[in-house]
Amino acid sequence: MKTKITKTILLGSIIIGIVSCNSNGNTKSDAVLVSDSTATRQDVTTVSQDTTDEWKYRQDEEAAIKENNQKIAEMKTRMQQEKTEVREKYTTQIDTLEYENTRMETRLHTYKRTDRNAWQDFKFHFNKDMDSIGAHISRIKL
Repeated sequence: MKTKITKTILLGSIIIGIVSCNSNGNTKSDAVLVSDSTATRQDVTTVSQDTTDEWKYRQDEEAAIKENNQKIAEMKTRMQQEKTEVREKYTTQIDTLEYENTRMETRLHTYKRTDRNAWQDFKFHFNKDMDSIGAHISRIKL
């Protein structure tokens, strides 16, 4: 009988000790957990937004590259209908535009993002180069 009472008292003391430890420490650890999970959620949201923005940017630039390819193909077709002097004048320019546009497509597909600053730098230079190609296409009048 004494052993049962002793075991019950010991078990009750352990349970009370565990419950009281958890109730005192929970407020601090819960606050840290909530803070950590909020920060993690914000990081995930930022990464998700960055990924979405990158995907949209790549889609838009792929469309611009395809549009440039169509314009170049149309220029080549029109060029074939022109006189020999005109063809000689524009052949090199159109071939260069085609090469540059293909190079831009390769750059877009092979770029691997390392961090936000590198991505911003890539976009800046890529946009500048795409604008240059677009301007050159617009200047060729056939």
